[in-house]
Amino acid sequence: MDAEPVKKKGGKKGKGKKGKVVVTPKIEEEEVDMSTPYRGKPSKFFVMNPMATAPEQPEANNPMNLEMNPEQWNFVFKHYPEYGSAPYDMMTWLYGMALQNE
Repeated sequence: MDAEPVKKKGGKKGKGKKGKVVVTPKIEEEEVDMSTPYRGKPSKFFVMNPMATAPEQPEANNPMNLEMNPEQWNFVFKHYPEYGSAPYDMMTWLYGMALQNE
């Protein structure tokens, strides 16, 4: 128990690993104007495009068959998670608010 620990030599497996530093990139978040419901985004951000192919039965919360892009989905779930069940209505309302301000 009182013996010193035995040092292992690096060998081939251990070569090249010393001195490497892993740097994780910083994710910079854009500044958001929290004083407005549309968070400072322009009205064109909230424009939704019609679906390329209409489904056989339209969804209850998307009767106009609109599509949201990934940035719009992220915006709704980041700033208005309580409206995740009706994101299309929220985007339409936010579009109107942003357009009114412009």
